[in-house]
Amino acid sequence: MKRNYNNMTKAELIKIIKKLENGLKRIKKENSAQTLNELEHLINLKDSQIETQKYELMETQVQLEASRDKYADLYDFAPTGYVTLNSRGIIEEINLTGASMLSVDAHKVAGIPFMQYLAKDDFQRFLQYLKKCRHSVNHCIEKFTLNKNLKEVIVQLIILPYQDYKTKKISFRVSITDITKKDAAERALYESEERFRLMADASPSLIWMTDADNNLEYMNRTKLDFLGLEFNDLAKGQEWLNTRYADDREKFAKEFDAAAKKLRIFTTEVMVKNSKGESRWLLETGAPRFLKDGTFAGYIGSGIDITESRNARIKLEEALREKEALLRELKDYKYALDQSSIVAITDQKGIIKHANDNFCKISKYSKEELLGQDHRIINSKFHPKEFIKDLWQTIGNGKVWRGELRNRAKDGSLYWVNTTIIPFLNEKGKPYQYVAIRNDITEKQVQQIKLEKSLKDKEVLLKEIHHRVKNNLQVISSLLNLQRGYIHDESMLNIFRSSQSRISAMALIHEKLYGSENLSNIDFKDYVFSITKNLLETYRNSTQDIKINLDIEDIALTVDTSINFGLIINELVSNSLKYAFQKKEKGIIDITLYRKKNNKLVLKVSDNGIGLPENFKMKRRNSLGLELVSNIVEQLQGKLEISKNGKTEFKISV
Repeated sequence: MKRNYNNMTKAELIKIIKKLENGLKRIKKENSAQTLNELEHLINLKDSQIETQKYELMETQVQLEASRDKYADLYDFAPTGYVTLNSRGIIEEINLTGASMLSVDAHKVAGIPFMQYLAKDDFQRFLQYLKKCRHSVNHCIEKFTLNKNLKEVIVQLIILPYQDYKTKKISFRVSITDITKKDAAERALYESEERFRLMADASPSLIWMTDADNNLEYMNRTKLDFLGLEFNDLAKGQEWLNTRYADDREKFAKEFDAAAKKLRIFTTEVMVKNSKGESRWLLETGAPRFLKDGTFAGYIGSGIDITESRNARIKLEEALREKEALLRELKDYKYALDQSSIVAITDQKGIIKHANDNFCKISKYSKEELLGQDHRIINSKFHPKEFIKDLWQTIGNGKVWRGELRNRAKDGSLYWVNTTIIPFLNEKGKPYQYVAIRNDITEKQVQQIKLEKSLKDKEVLLKEIHHRVKNNLQVISSLLNLQRGYIHDESMLNIFRSSQSRISAMALIHEKLYGSENLSNIDFKDYVFSITKNLLETYRNSTQDIKINLDIEDIALTVDTSINFGLIINELVSNSLKYAFQKKEKGIIDITLYRKKNNKLVLKVSDNGIGLPENFKMKRRNSLGLELVSNIVEQLQGKLEISKNGKTEFKISV
């Protein structure tokens, strides 16, 4: 088998050469010429091969040295420091970058403990770290602080344990990375996040944040306390939406998803239940957030409790609606008032500020002529100064004045208006303007004047009639009185006296009406007094002391009622005077009239005389007077009651 000498090492070639030399010596002893020639040729061949191999080895060595220098430069000038430590943490080798980090000479650092270059606070932790790494299969990563020119440098050490397979010794390959800026940035980021968290937790707003899948990432303390929850209670997917009521949860989710699809800001109102179990309204606003590369990262949002403001807003909206309705109603009232009445508005001095069309129409002045003037422009001078003064005093004291006024139009024609003047008061209770509402009553006033004249004429005529009736009745009474002088029968005399007293009672009514200002009602008490006075003069015995007491309320009675009650009193008092006080020197007759709560009139006539006979019954009456009383009560649809307890009393209720 032919050997390939080109691939042989230098040691193998030297070994072959020694074998050849030994063979040459052996051949010389054997003196074999042929063998020598062959050997010489072989040696020359091998020498040529050796020279070639030597040249190749030298070339390879140059390449290896260049490669070593290249990788040595890469090792020394790498951005990361590299250092080799023995099992006790002593430096064995370090690259230039590592030496620069430690501020040492790379050729003078060997044999120095690595922890000498660490901050004192890290000594013990570094030793424990090496011990931990010695028993680790994988690399260990830890952060330490270097003391560099009295300046702290934060470095990250990655330590890989290494065991020599021949000597079994353990050493450590350590990479050193300066992370001072990175650590400062991380610390600044942490401090920034912590500041944000503190500010957010201290904020009165209810802040939340989600990831790109709308899962809750953060909720500030204010909102957690508001809901009475902890973050762990909400950190499962989208369960944080369950803090809202069902209807509002669905509404919020739809608006949230719709906004998320378009990556836009959204605002909505939702109802939630707070920690006290109260239903509260929140105004939620969410905005999309993005990473530096523009990637959507989720939403950040805030909420504020708007329950009170929402309720206030609802009340305000209701108030505005009511106000609008009131304004519409006032507009309708104004329209109705302008259509039906004459309206003017003046300031506190009476200067006209507003005049509606009806005012212009009735006064025959244009608005331009009326505005800026006072009401003297339409004064007819019909009313006395005291009347106008009373008007101004009334409205000047903040009271409403009502009355009828006669005014003069621009063409001199007169017109009457039924007027109401309303003062409007300021915060001090003083009038700042007046509104006058008038209605044209000119035609009514004309008719009323005519009617009053007609009534006066009729009153004169009625009084004349009453006067003549009274005179005629008195003539009849006088004739009866003359006729009585020719009668000697006592029973007939009594009949004449009764008839005469009845005629006198009716004559008195007409006498009172003739002298009265009011022909509808008369003074009933005065009328009764006159009747009883006449009766006493007619029937009382000169030796008797009979008193009549009147307890009559001040009640206005019609003429018909007065005549009927007058006749009843006439008959009952006549009977008392004739029969009740026989053989008695003194006596009392009481007449009472009053109105009950049910508006019924009650008339009582009583005496303290000898009383009615035991067998007296009203149904079996044989007296014309009592029959007259009974008939009058029936006509009045009243009730007659007779009482005999201690005194005789007739009670008529109508």
